[in-house]
Amino acid sequence: ILERGVARLKAAAISGDGKRAVTLSQQTFDYSRRVQLWDLEIKHRVGECFVSQDILNIHLSEHGEWIVGERKDSYHVWKWKDADICYDLNGKLISNQRGKITSRGNKVLYKNEKDMLEVLDLDNRKISFVENLCKDVRIADFLPNGELIIVGKNAKKAILHSTRDGREMSINSEPASVTGIYCMKTQPFVGLATNNQMLCFYHTGTGQRTRILKTTSGNKIIVGHPTKDVVACSGGRKKFETFNYFSFKMNNGRNAGKWYQNPIDHRFFGDVLDMDFNESNGELVTIMAPPHGFVCSRILFPYPFL
Repeated sequence: ILERGVARLKAAAISGDGKRAVTLSQQTFDYSRRVQLWDLEIKHRVGECFVSQDILNIHLSEHGEWIVGERKDSYHVWKWKDADICYDLNGKLISNQRGKITSRGNKVLYKNEKDMLEVLDLDNRKISFVENLCKDVRIADFLPNGELIIVGKNAKKAILHSTRDGREMSINSEPASVTGIYCMKTQPFVGLATNNQMLCFYHTGTGQRTRILKTTSGNKIIVGHPTKDVVACSGGRKKFETFNYFSFKMNNGRNAGKWYQNPIDHRFFGDVLDMDFNESNGELVTIMAPPHGFVCSRILFPYPFL
């Protein structure tokens, strides 16, 4: 557990590799908010800076090299531990789920003034055009091959190109709108969160649904273990849960498996602001905001004894 100060948090973010984190204070100081930088590899705060009070949310690029402060209608972007390397950005950054901008390395998904989807390189601010699979993109994510999966105005379907034969596919077997996307980094599966609290996984080559998980803690935030069949999710309230898959051989020699659901209630610590797995050590990192401070808890996933 990492804990620092008693200031309330307005927002927090963990990098996509789970190695860095930033927090944004609720309280303002001379019309500014404090941003604290955390290195989750060494479990210490490594810096802080102040930004304008009109920054209402905060994000990190995939590896935490860039920090993105979100205003009501624009963004302020600056380099990790060097706030002097900065610039402002208009337009709209696309998310893949609640509170997480879609990032691949130092590139993010960006919607221009014509509502067309583009890829923005945060390093040099160069724009790359991408195929817009549908109009009015709401949420989107990068597949491991660099292509996109997109949810548009028709929120009941997610659209992607098959990673097997390139054909266009529409997926979502639930009778509910898609609210979040999670793409596995090393396997050909994508998870879709829907507003009936389901989390379903689909094969990116065939479109076939392969896993159906019913969440009890909500599915606004979805993250996956870098090497194991473990998924964690939260609705942003005072609890989260993990799902892990165990394979075994039956008495007849056939392979079988079972999903274990592990709800974790952290009412003492407060609401979950963000979470992700650390790619180096596989620990689940969560940032929570209790009434009088914050806790960043790093939890080793508990495997049940079989």
